[in-house]
Amino acid sequence: MKPMRRLVQRPVFHLVLWASAILWALPAHASSTLNFPRLSFDESTYTGVTFVNPSDQDAVITLTAYGENGQLLTGIDNPVQETVRANSQLVKLAREYFDLPDPQPQLDPATVAWFQVTSPVDELTGFFLLINGTQTEFDGADLPTTSQRIVFNEVRLDSDSNTELNIINPGDVSVDLEFRLVSPDSSFISKLLSLPARGVVRLDAATLFGVVQATDGSYIDVISQVPPFSGSSREVAGFAFVKTQGGDSLGLNAQPGGDQLTSLYFPQMAVLGPWKTELSLVNYSFRPVIVTISAFKADGTLFDTNDLQNNPITRTLAANSSLGEGEEDARDLEKMFGFMGSDTLEGWLLVESTSQSINGSISYGLPSLGSVATVISSAEGQTRALFSHIATSAGYFTGVAMLNSGQLATNVRVLAMASDDGEVLGVYNTVLRPGQRVS
Repeated sequence: MKPMRRLVQRPVFHLVLWASAILWALPAHASSTLNFPRLSFDESTYTGVTFVNPSDQDAVITLTAYGENGQLLTGIDNPVQETVRANSQLVKLAREYFDLPDPQPQLDPATVAWFQVTSPVDELTGFFLLINGTQTEFDGADLPTTSQRIVFNEVRLDSDSNTELNIINPGDVSVDLEFRLVSPDSSFISKLLSLPARGVVRLDAATLFGVVQATDGSYIDVISQVPPFSGSSREVAGFAFVKTQGGDSLGLNAQPGGDQLTSLYFPQMAVLGPWKTELSLVNYSFRPVIVTISAFKADGTLFDTNDLQNNPITRTLAANSSLGEGEEDARDLEKMFGFMGSDTLEGWLLVESTSQSINGSISYGLPSLGSVATVISSAEGQTRALFSHIATSAGYFTGVAMLNSGQLATNVRVLAMASDDGEVLGVYNTVLRPGQRVS
C-alpha cells in the first residue's frame, strides 16, 4: 500500500526489493538523467528530494534549476554538485541542495521552476515529496517519464477540488502543446500553448480550460509537436497536484500515451469499513473496447457471493473515453461490485481489455480523515524493484504491496537498508504463489 500521506521529511532508510517472478512495483531508472518537474520557492512549502544510488560506485550528480523560459535560475547556487555514495541514499530539502537561505529573500515565492539531475553513473533513481507547514498539502511521486504524448488520468475539478498541472520540456527546442480536457463520453475542450526549450509551465486546469467543473472520470491529454525537420526531441513530462479543500492532496505523474495495455494489475485495494477505492480507466484508441474487471482476495481466488454481488464485471469504454460515463459513483469499487458487510476487505484488482489500448490508476483512502493515495498501473512486472523512500518512525508508516501475477511460485526477498552506507537493517523472506498478494 502506498504511504497514506504521513511521511517524515528526512527519511533514514530506503528499501530494495528482489524477486524471481513478475512483481508490480516502481522500477529503478536505468538512466543518468532525472527530471524533477516541480520546484517551489513558496516559503510555506517544502520539497524533500531523495536520490538512491544502487550501484557499487560513488555517483557525482549535477543539479541544474530552470525557470519558465528555460533560463538558468539566478539568486541561488546553480548548478550545484553532490555525491551519492555507492549503495546509499542522499536526502535533503530542495533549498538545501541549492543552498537557499531560510527565509529566502532573493527569489519571488511565486517563481515557477523545475530541475534536472545528471550523472555519469547509471541506474540512479529519485523521489520528491511536497509538504506545507500544516500538512494539508502532503504528497510525493517518483520521476515522470518523457513522451511525445502524456496523459493525466486523475483530474478533479469542482467546488472542493482543483488540479495543478506541471509540464516540463527537457529538450533543446521549443515545442507546441495541445491540451485536451476529455470527458468520459470522449467530448473534449482543446487549448494550445508553446513551451520553450528547458521551460516549464504550471497551470490551474480549471483556469486553462475556462471551466468550473469537470465530469467525474475526465482526463487530460497533452500532445507535443516541434517544427518539421528540426531533428530535435519533442518529448515532455508532467506532474499533477490535485488539491482538495479540507482533505489530502494527490501527487501523480502523467503517463506516457504510448503505454497502451491489454491487462492492468493493481496490487492494492481496500473496501468497506472506513476505506474507499476508486478505479480510473482510459481507452486511448479510436475504437470502443470492452473491459473485464476482476476483484481477487489476497490468496489469488476471486471474491465470491459471500462478499459481493457480481465478480467479474464488464464495462464498455467508447473511443478515447474513460470509465464513469453516465453513472453515479461509477468508479467506486464498493458500488461497482456490490461489496457487502461492514468489515474491511483487502485484495487486488485485474483489468483486462479486448484491445491493447487502456491504462489507468487506482485511488484508495480514508474519506473520514481526508486521506487518499493514488497508484498508477505498471506496463510490466519487475524481477528487481527499488523504493527510494520509506519512513517507519515518529508515527509514520510505509506499506508495500507485492503481487505475483505469473504462473509459477516465486521466492521474494525484501531488504531495508540504511541511507548513509547501505547497511542491511532488516530482511523479509516469503514465497508468493501464483496470484497471491502480500501487503
